Amino acid sequence: MNNQIVESTPIWPYILIITILILVLAWFVWQYWVLKQSMVPEKEKELASNNKVQKLREQLKENEIAFNKLNPIVERYVTLREGMDEVAAKPTVRERLEALHTLMEQAKVWDKKYTEEDGLTLLGQIFNEAEALTEEAQEAMPTIKLIQRKIQQFYGVLRIVDLDEATERQIRSNFLELAMMMMDVLESINNPNYIEALQGINIKLLKEQISIDEAVGMTSPVTYLDIETSPWAQKFLKSIGKWAGTIQQPLIEQRPYLLNGMRFEFNNQ
Repeated sequence: MNNQIVESTPIWPYILIITILILVLAWFVWQYWVLKQSMVPEKEKELASNNKVQKLREQLKENEIAFNKLNPIVERYVTLREGMDEVAAKPTVRERLEALHTLMEQAKVWDKKYTEEDGLTLLGQIFNEAEALTEEAQEAMPTIKLIQRKIQQFYGVLRIVDLDEATERQIRSNFLELAMMMMDVLESINNPNYIEALQGINIKLLKEQISIDEAVGMTSPVTYLDIETSPWAQKFLKSIGKWAGTIQQPLIEQRPYLLNGMRFEFNNQ
């Protein structure tokens, strides 16, 4: 009886159910595989995104380091730029130097290897020397202007005179006298070996503090005696004497020519 029931029960519903279950299982497997495959690009994108973020962070860090290095330089430049108008507006050279000194201290322009104290000391030394030179130049400027005026007068004569033997002789004489005076003036500027009793005679003569007769009285005549005259002056007298002509035919005027406290006289023999 039971065998007849089994034999009479159809099998196809079971096969259909199993087939459906297999299809459903296959669909889930396929969905899992698709999901897994879709997750790989997402992970790759996330990884790539993380790498990009890391690179950006590293770049930002590098930029911060560069900024920290450059920012002090930019600040110093801005300080100098904004302060230069005030420096230039000062009326005297000394005041401009002092203002520039203060400005450079504010800008801290010394190398980073120096401490602030050392940097201030270094700037102080530089500007002290510059101010000393400025003072010396200012002191020398009136004398330099006077010698420039002498030079201009010499050129002025050359532009207007008509040449003859006497005028040529005068021009040569003026040139020699001016050249000697210029030597004493230039040697006196910023020279620790300057001696007022030597180079100072021509300077006083230039400034019209003494007369030519007084200047002559303050000088020593050049001779060929070693106990009286230094060798350099003897050599100079002999060399220039060959240009001076003779007493019968002088090429320069017979007048005293003064240099370094010595008096050179030509054509007097």
